[in-house]
Amino acid sequence: MYRTAAILIALVGCISVEGCADCYRYHPQQVFCDADFVVRLLVTSTKFNVRIPNYDNDFYNLLHAELVKDLKPGRVEIGDTLEFYNPTSICGTWFDQNTEYLVTGSLIETSNGTKYLLHGNCGFSAEWEDLSSKQQKGFEFKYGRMCGCQVIGVKSDMTIRVTELDGGAGYEGARSYWTPHRCYYNPYKTERYHREDCEEEFGFCKPDDDGICKWQMTSDYESCFSERETFVLALEGSPAFTDISQCEVLRNRRQRRKCRKRVKQNARNLEMEVNAETEE
Repeated sequence: MYRTAAILIALVGCISVEGCADCYRYHPQQVFCDADFVVRLLVTSTKFNVRIPNYDNDFYNLLHAELVKDLKPGRVEIGDTLEFYNPTSICGTWFDQNTEYLVTGSLIETSNGTKYLLHGNCGFSAEWEDLSSKQQKGFEFKYGRMCGCQVIGVKSDMTIRVTELDGGAGYEGARSYWTPHRCYYNPYKTERYHREDCEEEFGFCKPDDDGICKWQMTSDYESCFSERETFVLALEGSPAFTDISQCEVLRNRRQRRKCRKRVKQNARNLEMEVNAETEE
């Protein structure tokens, strides 16, 4: 029987925030596939700044929780009541008692052979109610069936357009920093533009009939992708925008004015190119 351990980062403790900066951001589907355990649980108590016996000299938080559901059964042995540790770190998230969470993590083994479940600084966790219905469905039923596809994690703001990546024009529908195909994931750029993260909220990466991994084109995902793409193209004055009415998707008056100015300039540039070709 494993002595279960693991989870939840508190905003107290003494671990450097440099460790947080080294974390990759992974799509929930990839988080599920890589994790040793994935559970829904209810935190009941917390004891701060303790050590894991025979493991290392770092301080952890010791938490107790009631298991709501083991979402990845068979990987590790988990009882109805969990005792688990998590690193103390100011880069983490505070977990309230009597609140239900989705938590993932890894199985560790101490020098004397005792096994624990550990949710580290880079682990994924969220209040269950804060997850979208698609994410809840993913963790409960779908992600586990799609682990043959890999969604590459990212570490910092991705500023290159998808058409500049390997594959170039082969990224169908790619006009800005995302693509509905090939499971490209760019959460930091989404946050930079304060848009809804379509891939994280609605995306399932699965192989098509040819075995190529692509985002599943659900209506929610397509709608979200289209709205985000339109917003960014308007904000950046893309040549794809040819009508000033398209600028109205921007909420900021100054941004709309700049967008209209760019669209008019794009139209003038196009007219000049056409005239030059005619003269030749």
